[in-house]
Amino acid sequence: MMVFDFKSEAMVMFSHYGDQKMGMVTKLKAPSKTQIKDADRNYKYKEIGTKTILGYECYGIELENNEGKAILYFTLDAPVNFSAFFAFSGKAAPKGFSDPQLFDILKEEALLMELEFISERKKQSMKMTAISLEEKQTSFHKKDY
Repeated sequence: MMVFDFKSEAMVMFSHYGDQKMGMVTKLKAPSKTQIKDADRNYKYKEIGTKTILGYECYGIELENNEGKAILYFTLDAPVNFSAFFAFSGKAAPKGFSDPQLFDILKEEALLMELEFISERKKQSMKMTAISLEEKQTSFHKKDY
């Protein structure tokens, strides 16, 4: 479970590994407060087509720089969104990103369904794919993590 708290400028990820529970806090500035350096925008960007994940048509984006490649698939059709993930501004856009109107759509309507990162330097990779999308009441206590 991930909790974004822009007021406290933190993202907290709670996870279970077998019987072990773990919480990790990451400092996170609100996108509107983040200063973007030109070097941070040094990504190649391209659209890579669509694929279906959990019955939703997902649009693909590939971002690449000297540290690695990120492949993202998102849908605009799900009844929920993960807008905080795409809450960057046009100033933060990769240098080849050609459709500024897409930012508004991503910020309001997009649900990230798959993310793959392939590291250029460490020869490591990571992939997360949505496995279900269902309404479910959840409660947890920070003290358990």
